[in-house]
Amino acid sequence: MPELTHLIPRRPDRRTYNHGVKRVIPELGFGVEMDRILKFAQKQGIEYKTIGMARRSPEYLKALVFLFPEEEIARAWVAEFGGEYVGIVPPGRSYKGA
Repeated sequence: MPELTHLIPRRPDRRTYNHGVKRVIPELGFGVEMDRILKFAQKQGIEYKTIGMARRSPEYLKALVFLFPEEEIARAWVAEFGGEYVGIVPPGRSYKGA
């Protein structure tokens, strides 16, 4: 995995608006690539939100939205890992911008 650690602060503030990158999960589940990305994000302390999750059932999980404090960091993430930059994501428990 590339070193984006110099761009990513340890804990973004959940009460503020953040820049989001949406990554759709394939029909057949996470897959190896998505699992690696998620583990990297968790290791770096990157916050993320879920879309379409119903009572923690993996079959209902449609996408993840990774949250970054600055647009530059979010766009660097897209360039490295793929996904779609979705702009500003409001604070809260879920993200409805799917």
